Amino acid sequence: MKKLQKNGLKILKIFHLLFAVMWIGGVLALVSLQLGAKPQTAEMMYISAISHLVVDKWFLIPGGIGIVITGLIYGLFTNWGFFKYRWLTIKWVLTIALIILGVGYMGATIKANAIYAEQLLEGAATDLYWHNVYGVAAAGVVQLVGFLCIVIVSVLKNQRR
Repeated sequence: MKKLQKNGLKILKIFHLLFAVMWIGGVLALVSLQLGAKPQTAEMMYISAISHLVVDKWFLIPGGIGIVITGLIYGLFTNWGFFKYRWLTIKWVLTIALIILGVGYMGATIKANAIYAEQLLEGAATDLYWHNVYGVAAAGVVQLVGFLCIVIVSVLKNQRR
């Protein structure tokens, strides 16, 4: 397979970093919204739940997909490969774990909470709403720790060569 040249690698790195910023920034925004905003009325809870959906749709999902796509391009079209180095394997394992946590729990719970928040407008109890908010915030903190580990591995990789 043909490998990317110097300019192609620079463009790939730009996109990889932009997608990382989208994903990490989206998680930071989501956790901040969930822990920082304390909506008191059903209407405010509904608007809050919709704002979580917006962050998920426009930052978390595209950022995560973009990271995987650019990672695949790195693996296929550069000399890095996928598992050639231990640090790459660690990054792949962490990234897949974060995606599973994000899609399997966080995304599903955010979507469910938007539906539940709509039911709050009709007088449903708020216990499940807050359980979901705090659960997703906790998962977001786990994701942030995972991102920190990926950044540390990415920066320190060259010191072992």
